[in-house]
Amino acid sequence: MRFHYLRSCLRGSAALVIKNIDFTSENYNNAWDLLCQRYDKDQLLIHNHVQALFSVAPCSKESSKSLRYLIDVTNKNIRALKTLKQPTEHWDTLIIFMISQKLDSSTSRYWEEHRNKLSEPPTLNQFIFFIENQINLLEKIEENSKINLKSKETNNNNYNNKSTNYIIQSNSNQIQSNHSKCPLCNENHLLYTCETFRSLPTEVRIEKAKKFKVCMNCLRLGHTDRTCKLSHCKYCKARHNTLLHSEPERSAASNPMPGADNVAFSANFEHSNTASFILLSTAMVRVRGADGTKHPARVLLDNGSTANFVTDAFSSKLGLSRHGTSSTTITVKAVHIELVTALSSEAYIAALKRFVSRRGKPRSIWSDNGTNFVGACNELKGVLSNSDIASFMSQEGIDFNFSPPYSPHFNGLAEAAVKATKGHLKKLLSLTHLTYEEMSSCLCQIEAILNSRPLTPISSDPLDLTALTPAHFLIGRPLTSVPHPQITDGNITRLERYQRVELIRQHFWKRFINEYISLLQQKSKWSTSTGSLIPGTLVLVKDRTLPALLWPLGRITKTYPGSDGITRVAEVKTRTGTVVRGFNSICPLPLH
Repeated sequence: MRFHYLRSCLRGSAALVIKNIDFTSENYNNAWDLLCQRYDKDQLLIHNHVQALFSVAPCSKESSKSLRYLIDVTNKNIRALKTLKQPTEHWDTLIIFMISQKLDSSTSRYWEEHRNKLSEPPTLNQFIFFIENQINLLEKIEENSKINLKSKETNNNNYNNKSTNYIIQSNSNQIQSNHSKCPLCNENHLLYTCETFRSLPTEVRIEKAKKFKVCMNCLRLGHTDRTCKLSHCKYCKARHNTLLHSEPERSAASNPMPGADNVAFSANFEHSNTASFILLSTAMVRVRGADGTKHPARVLLDNGSTANFVTDAFSSKLGLSRHGTSSTTITVKAVHIELVTALSSEAYIAALKRFVSRRGKPRSIWSDNGTNFVGACNELKGVLSNSDIASFMSQEGIDFNFSPPYSPHFNGLAEAAVKATKGHLKKLLSLTHLTYEEMSSCLCQIEAILNSRPLTPISSDPLDLTALTPAHFLIGRPLTSVPHPQITDGNITRLERYQRVELIRQHFWKRFINEYISLLQQKSKWSTSTGSLIPGTLVLVKDRTLPALLWPLGRITKTYPGSDGITRVAEVKTRTGTVVRGFNSICPLPLH
């Protein structure tokens, strides 16, 4: 984990120093020693900080911003030199003289007047205190100047608007009258409303529009189609008026129904704004139905297609059997967590609406009817059987079912998902209290951890180190998270609010990844042996140093049998290199 964060903090030449070092915890000290050897040079650091003090830019004018920058640079370099064990406490006179030479003329005069009033030589703290007072004074003066200037501009704008109102109005009326006159018939209407213009052929309209030098997009005078802000042609979406649209020439159509023994090809195309065409071939074929009868059909030839579709009418004509498929959360093993403020029908319906808006409308919902709800069991039963919820279910077409009493195995997968969340979360929430927003953020991050767990290998390719997750069914790709440093403070009450949520997420990740690997190891050890692990198997490696959502996956490249002929150690190839692990530290992902 330390090596991971060390790499993430390095940029440029510093990152190149440890780029070729293997990404293992044992190499962290080697990487740190190389960085110290390259950059931990006191003489060079002292030289750079002293040079920064001498090369700071002088103040060109009296400004709070330039003075603050001058003081900040001075304090930063002096603190750095003091950290490097330099006697900066004896440099007050030298630094005051050097910095005072970089002040603007006004501030320098005020400083000389202030120094003459002192009975002893000023210290660096007194000099910085004087500059800070000057900065505060200038900030107040600049703020008042901005307010006065803004009010003056507002008064000037009001006066100018009153004096030029009549002139602008008269000019606009004259321009509007000139632009509203039809250039074709000299009547008081626009060109696109002219009946004479509308009766002309499309080619003649285009010539007239070019002759009158009107906008080709809106048919108005005074601007061009490049600067026109109105909409485009409603037929082809091009930058011209709909009255100027001309249909492209079409080729003669071929015979749509060829002979029974011949195969006919035609082309379907789609027109786009870029004037390009997508051509897909079709063919007439005869398909044999369930009773042996041949039926004519037209198929679409697409070499890049990965799915086959058939219309409902043609499927009925062939007499094919149909099988319904329901992609529910039981199938993909995805988890969706909602936070409600009360066990009421209104809160339950609101949570269900949020679920439908994000995940889609479910076909059926199964609710637990067991005694694991403890004190809230009876109240929850009353909420779920409420008439308002029943009417909402019937309107949305959702089938709502209860599991049989004292039979949690009827809803086993959902029970396991709830247990994985609630068990760890109750232990962590006993340490602090969260607001509704913090609790919602925490549950969303926990939901992401659950939906990022690997289920099965995506492919058998030995170079493929990715696994199928519930997130692939939800968004089509693995989930990612925003990186955050590891929080090591054990007392959660001393942390900031956002750090408490992050600490809960990190604790949940450590607990869940250990429990998930242990459960996978138990599933792979049933009553019958499935054989030893072979090279090419995708396994999950135990690694407690990785951040959240980064599952340590790898492929076995080599196995090492013991003296008794039983293999207990394997060589695993991961994203960062090759490691050797015992079978108790790895777990193969199930293939089905």
